[in-house]
Parts: sequence; C-alpha cells; structure tokens
Amino acid sequence: MKNMKRYLKRYAIVALVAIVLFISKYANESSDNKVMTYNEVIKELDACNIERFKVNEAMKNVTVIMNNETEKKAKVPNISEFINFISNKIEEGSDVKIDVTKDLGLSNLIYPISLLIIFNVFMRKQMQGGKFDFGQSKSNVTFDDIAGIEEVKEQIEDIIDYFKNPDKYKDNGARIPKGIILSGEPGNGKTLLAKAMSAEAGVEFFQVTGSSFEERLVGVGASRVRQLFNKAKKSAPAIIFIDEIDSIAQNRNIENSYNAQTLNQLLAEMDGFESSDNIVVIAATNRIEVLDDAILRPGRFDRKIYIPNPDVRARQLILELHARDKKISSEVSFQSIAQRTVGFSGANLENILNEAAIYSVKNDKEEIDSEAIEEAIAMVIVGLKKKYSVMTPEEKHRTAIHESAHAIVSAVVRPEIQNFCISIVPRGRAGGYNFFNDSGKLYKSREELLKEMQVLYGGRIAEEVILKDISTGAANDLEKASKIALYMVSKYGMENSHLVKIKNESKYNELIEKKSIEEAEHICTKAYAETINIVKMHQPQIEKLAAVLEEKEYLDQEDVSNFMSNNIQ
Repeated sequence: MKNMKRYLKRYAIVALVAIVLFISKYANESSDNKVMTYNEVIKELDACNIERFKVNEAMKNVTVIMNNETEKKAKVPNISEFINFISNKIEEGSDVKIDVTKDLGLSNLIYPISLLIIFNVFMRKQMQGGKFDFGQSKSNVTFDDIAGIEEVKEQIEDIIDYFKNPDKYKDNGARIPKGIILSGEPGNGKTLLAKAMSAEAGVEFFQVTGSSFEERLVGVGASRVRQLFNKAKKSAPAIIFIDEIDSIAQNRNIENSYNAQTLNQLLAEMDGFESSDNIVVIAATNRIEVLDDAILRPGRFDRKIYIPNPDVRARQLILELHARDKKISSEVSFQSIAQRTVGFSGANLENILNEAAIYSVKNDKEEIDSEAIEEAIAMVIVGLKKKYSVMTPEEKHRTAIHESAHAIVSAVVRPEIQNFCISIVPRGRAGGYNFFNDSGKLYKSREELLKEMQVLYGGRIAEEVILKDISTGAANDLEKASKIALYMVSKYGMENSHLVKIKNESKYNELIEKKSIEEAEHICTKAYAETINIVKMHQPQIEKLAAVLEEKEYLDQEDVSNFMSNNIQ
C-alpha cells in the first residue's frame, strides 16, 4: 500500500510538470501574440485592417489575421453572437472572411501527452534503479599501511584466513560472519581497514556509500542493492564495503521511512546468501546507536568492531608511519607529539605532518622541524594564523585576561592536567586558546566534569570580575559547559533522578530532555558561582599571567609550568 501511494505521488508530480509545461507553452504563445479586446477588433474591422477570422466554436477561441498576415488572438463576449455579427457584416458587403470550425483541439494534447510518455519511461527506469556505478577493484592497501590498531587487526584475521582456507572452517562446522560493523569516530581508519582486508585476502572489493543507493530518486535503493549483491556473487570471493550505512539503515520506528524499502532489501540479501557464497559485507558508521536493531542481529552483521581514537602509543606509531616519506629533523620527537595530541584521530595526525611539510616548504626549510610541527598542531586544533589581523590594545588585554583565567583556574582545580601552551595570537575564529591535556582517560568522573566546567567558565568570569564587562568571546566555552551539564543528567545519570535517555524511545526522551534542562541549569549555576570565588581569590595571578601574555603572545609548556610553580601554591 505504501509503495502504491509512493508511485501514485510520483506520477501525480510528473503529470503536474507536464501540465505546467503545457500551460507555459501556450502562455508564451499568448505573450508573443497580443490579445485583442473586443473593442479593438471592431475598430480594426471598421478600418478594413482585418483579412480573416478563424473561429473555433468548440474551443471558444478567435484568431484574427490582419492584412499584413499577422495573427492575433481575440477576446469576444459570445462566440455564437460574434459569428452572426461577422456574417451580417459580410452580407452588408464587407471583404472580411470567416472560417468556423468545431475542432475539439485534440492535436494540442500531443504536446503534454508526449511529455507524459517521456517522463513515464524516465520514471520507470529510475524506479528500476538506473545504472548504478559502484567501485569494484583490487585493493592495494595492506596492513603495513595501517598503524595503531593492532588489536582490531587481530579481530579480522580469521576472516582473511577464511577466504584463503575456507575448507578448514567448513570441516569444523564454523560459519564465517556474514557481516562486520566497523564503528568509531571519523578518521580512524575504517575504510582503510576494509580495503586492507580485501588486499590481504586477495579478493574483489566493492565499495559504495549508503547515500549512493538513493542519490537521485527515492525508491531506487532496493534495485541498486540487488545489483550490487548480484555483481558481488558473480565475482566471488568478494568483500562488499558500505560506508556511512546509517544513511540507509536508521531505526525505522523513529526515522522517516523513505529508506525502509532499501533497508528491507539489504536485510533480504544478507539473509539470502550463505557462507559458501564467499561474500562478506563490511559496513562503517560513526553513529552505530541509530542503526535499526534488525540489521545488528546475528546472521546479518554478526561482528561489531569499535575503532577508538588512538592512545598515546598508537598515535606515535601512526606518526611514524606517515613520516616515512617525509624529511623529518632529528630534533622532532614523535613521542612528544603523541603526548600532545590527545584525542586526535589518525586522519588528524596525518594532517599535522602534511601541514608541517607544507609550512616547511613555504618557509624554505629543508626538513620538518619542531617549529613546523608546533605550527601544524595549532593549525589543526584552532585554525590558520591570521597574519594581518591586528587586535586593538583593549582586545588584546581582554583576550589575555580571558585565556589567563582559563589557565589559572585549571592549575588551581586540576593541577595534574598539563597545559601545553597559551596563545593570544588570533587563529581561525579564536582570539586565543589554551591547549590542555585533559582527554587522556577512558572515563571521567563527576568531579572531573565539574572541574572541566569551571575551567570553561573561568574566561567569562574573569571578564566579568576584572574587566567589569563581558563579551561574545566566551560563546564556545558556554556551549561546551552547557553540553557537559546536560550530558551529566540525560546521558550519564549523575544527578538525583538517575533517569537517562533511552535509544529509540522518542516520546520518553522528550520528557527526559525537558526535565534534564532544569537539572542541568542547576549544575551550571553552581559551577559558575564556585568559579567566581576561584577567580576572585586568584585575581592577582590572573593579571600577572595576562601581562606576560600581552608581552610574549605565546607561552609554551615550559613557560606555563614555570609560571604556575612559582605563583600557584
């Protein structure tokens, strides 16, 4: 029934387009030929400027042919009376002629009917999926091109071994997983891993994105899924890689159902092939929590592999991998860079070395040195340095006070957290920044989250307390603090109610959201008040650090550490 409604809707749209084009055609004709009023017709008739009238009695229209053979349309009050009127004129001796027909104008329908036929053929082809170009190739990416995810590699070695030695598994009655879901933050190697699996196993690799199934017209996805699987079966053994699968496999109870047909076909195809078909489907997503439960059950995507942001050891390995084709100065320590890039993805780390290489070339450096690395890290985190952006003395002082307060509050409430640098050099959208090593833990306690909020509030409160006025510079800080408070209530269950949002329970979650906002406001208000006391108690240190910042504009880790050890007890 849903499909029938969908198709009827599409044909209605096509018909509407044809009608619009038909009307447009004849509207243009009307605009090109001036429509004469009845009074103008009589005036031209009396002046003997009209040679002939063509009257279609059935269609109730009149065409006037002038002596110079120009044709014009005419409006007349009544067709029958007009015919009688002209006939009387002719009897009275007028040279004008009149041709009367009763043609229903079916020839005029050829244009819209032709359009409907053309669109009908087009729609049928589209509903059948059209030509679907998916990437089929032999991958040349190997495990040697991937670093930092050794544990993940171990989880897929049996898949590779199965492709190479299928009989060994069949003899033991083992069924290889039909599908593997790779999840995790963007840039951590999900696509590279799928390609490496194909290369290591020596099988065909089919790569598509979830959105490509529906890229031109809603409803063609099911046909394209069939095309993909049929092609893979003919080329087996093979790996099918579907990137961004969440675009077609979101939960059908909470999302618009226009992709339901595509998802159902995908499920049917995965149910329809056996291990003997020698096909494994690998899917990647950054949002596994939104996927439909049906796609995650055993027998479809049996194995779920999470690829986290790399830890410090993995970051060092990734940096060393991407440095193989670059000239790196001996003074550069990959271990030090790895320690300073907490929370960075593999793609971010590759980008740092690439930006450092570009910076070195632009500055006529023969090697990538520590200065280039520092610049690249800042560029990736905050943005490009603004060479020609000049802050007024007032703006520079405000920025120094703001960033100094972040640093001092952090040193007071969480002295164990390193501050890699403080800068008031404008970059991207930021007037200044602190770079804290505050995301190296797997979990964060309630107390740690509250301290993080206090650090975020420090800059705004310093403006309020010391400068006696606030600015728009704290917008991002306030947003981050609000998000932490809301997550503490609605996601982590850290407050009194302990009620949190539940996956796929939209109505319940709406109620929780309203209640959570009230509780989050209390958390923010309390954290803000406590930070005011901290700023007031350490106002001299904030102003002292701000003065140093105004002079130097940038303080590295050693500068910050020395200042804090001498001024914060």
